[in-house]
Amino acid sequence: MPTIVLKRSLTFADDGFLYRRGVPRVVSDSDYLRLLAMGDFADPEQELNAVPPAYLKRAPVGTVIPVIRTGGLGDALMAAVAIRETARRYPLLRFAYFTGADFVPLFKGHPWLVRVDELGNLRGRHHWVIDLRGYSERDGRERQERIGCYMRHLLAGDVQDANLRLHGIANQALANRDRGRSLIGAYRGPALGIVNGSHSQGGYRNWPMRYVERLAGLAHDRGWTPVILDDKHYALTPKLDAAKAVNLTGRLTMANLCAVLAALDVTVSPDTGTFHLAEALGRPTVGYFTTVPPEVRSHGYAHARTLYARLPCSPCYHAPTCGAMAYETECAQAVTPERVMAEVDWMQENPPPYKDSRAPMELPREAATPVHFRIPERQAAMAGG
Repeated sequence: MPTIVLKRSLTFADDGFLYRRGVPRVVSDSDYLRLLAMGDFADPEQELNAVPPAYLKRAPVGTVIPVIRTGGLGDALMAAVAIRETARRYPLLRFAYFTGADFVPLFKGHPWLVRVDELGNLRGRHHWVIDLRGYSERDGRERQERIGCYMRHLLAGDVQDANLRLHGIANQALANRDRGRSLIGAYRGPALGIVNGSHSQGGYRNWPMRYVERLAGLAHDRGWTPVILDDKHYALTPKLDAAKAVNLTGRLTMANLCAVLAALDVTVSPDTGTFHLAEALGRPTVGYFTTVPPEVRSHGYAHARTLYARLPCSPCYHAPTCGAMAYETECAQAVTPERVMAEVDWMQENPPPYKDSRAPMELPREAATPVHFRIPERQAAMAGG
């Protein structure tokens, strides 16, 4: 494995080359280039030696093992499950987790981590580093089972317990749900969180906006309080406004997001970090999946029920063969708001934990083979249709 030497003010990346003392060295791994671009490496002789986790059996007793995982919230959460299991397997080693600054408070207080910090604060010489950035995507096993891929990478075995309990701000949120309720505001009934979408993979994990609007309307008609969540701010559409939806998009810190999720009666989410965070908090969640089967993301989850239309063309892993644009894939349209609302109603009568996270899913009549959903004219024009 290569050793990365980062020398502040002497090392910089440009156009595919790593320059040390003015001498270019070719760097083929774009993840390492992004690591360099983050900067903030104050140690003039910083050295990170990334090793395969199997090498950890050679590490001296008491060695601190830094684990690097940047990316989105879901990435940080799922990697943490694997790190915890690795710490159990190597009880004579100590593990430190370096991730995005926004996610650091979620993991503080875990007994299996001696340190949790943002990546820019990883300094000094470390000869035993695990780098989880993009691992499953690089080796291609994400398509089998993403959490399982992390586990095979770290442990050469399967995870026994995928459930993750968070500490710090997450436990505070669970202990005081009144804070989340105050953030939601006035209630007219149980609160249904609706995650507006995932910003990963160009939107191919998401519903059409009209489905978000329809679900909010169905919830309102049944006496629920729809709560719209997203890390980016969106103005309410007229239909969401008519459904008296509470708009919290772009307004929540990580601590407040935890508090709101703890207060929600049920959350509906695509395959994104909020889905995994709700599971980590032990809150009832309906996850709708589109181009990726739920087992890839939610293996072992006990508080989520997933809906997935296994169409004849599924799964395509964000490369649709149906010719549809993002938000309009056939698999996204097949998981209807009515089916999701039925699952929400079911969860009210059947609280978690759930032995089987995959909910039964019948394809709509129009989804019989061959599958051809009508793509809206605007989308068809953009696609050249």
